[in-house]
Amino acid sequence: MKAPRIQEALFRIKGKFGSFSLPDEGEKEALLNFLLSLPGVGPKTTRCVLLFSYGFPFFPVDTHIFRVGKRLGFIGKKESPEKAMEKLDRLVPEGLHLQLHLLLIKHGRTICRPKPLCETCFLQDLCSFFKDTSI
Repeated sequence: MKAPRIQEALFRIKGKFGSFSLPDEGEKEALLNFLLSLPGVGPKTTRCVLLFSYGFPFFPVDTHIFRVGKRLGFIGKKESPEKAMEKLDRLVPEGLHLQLHLLLIKHGRTICRPKPLCETCFLQDLCSFFKDTSI
């Protein structure tokens, strides 16, 4: 499935921009909509490209960020990853999207894992998961 989708995406990129690369500069919303129109490219991949390649203030939510966000309470218990991304795109202060994204992933991989190491976590006082499990 992936190979045909990648080929189709590259064909569309070349058709729109004249090469197999995205332009060096672009309008944020236009690039967002174009990338989302590509087969097999979803909201997380689109936001990763726009954040890492262009520095646009988008906030991709992967499994680690989703877990940490729910435990800390800034992602609702029933909120979808897509809704969380849209909300965090707006709520994260300008200039902090990339740094916070990387730090939350690191925290989710090392401390706030599926079986969390709460006893070593420096965010205990902010964490509803820690408070609920230590009662």
